[in-house]
Amino acid sequence: MELTLGTPGVHSDTGCDDRDWRKIERAAGPFNSPTDIAVASDGQLFVSDGYGNARIHVFSAEGEVMGGWGAPGDGVGEFNVPHSLVLHDDQLLYVSDRENSRVQVFTKDGRPAGVIGGIHRPDDVYPSPDGLLYVAELGYRTVQALLRPAPEGRQHSQVAILTHDGDLLDRFGGPDPGELGSFQAAHSMVMDSRGDLYVADVGG
Repeated sequence: MELTLGTPGVHSDTGCDDRDWRKIERAAGPFNSPTDIAVASDGQLFVSDGYGNARIHVFSAEGEVMGGWGAPGDGVGEFNVPHSLVLHDDQLLYVSDRENSRVQVFTKDGRPAGVIGGIHRPDDVYPSPDGLLYVAELGYRTVQALLRPAPEGRQHSQVAILTHDGDLLDRFGGPDPGELGSFQAAHSMVMDSRGDLYVADVGG
């Protein structure tokens, strides 16, 4: 079965028409510039609309709009580039709220279930079978020209390892993006059946 969500070439009206998230004036419906999708066991679809919007849209398995949540800002349930999302155990939705440097956690009906902070511009989050969270941190090297002032001692791109309660266990990825095991811009992740983590590194 094939399904198309949205209308090609038609952006929802958020005040932003070029994917520059600083220009977003308001949240709007599907879509401006969607960034990721998660599928529940019943076929329900969750789409992050992050580059030109600040919203999570919810669709039925048949593609009908069921609602959504989110608005520009840094409060609970608000977003500043919801860059990726993942549905964990078909229960909780983890959203990488990139420019707010946090991961927000929601129930499937959009109720806040937690906030994980202390992260440097998360691009992706991966709940692994071993009960840990792996977070791809973009850091403050890439796309610096579009940022608010970076924190003192700005952080390079890494992968953070946390508990589901948000406790930081470790990070890996050195400061030189040319070295093996380091990143220019860690962007997305997946883990195979052996527990090996694959990290997509983009930019430069």
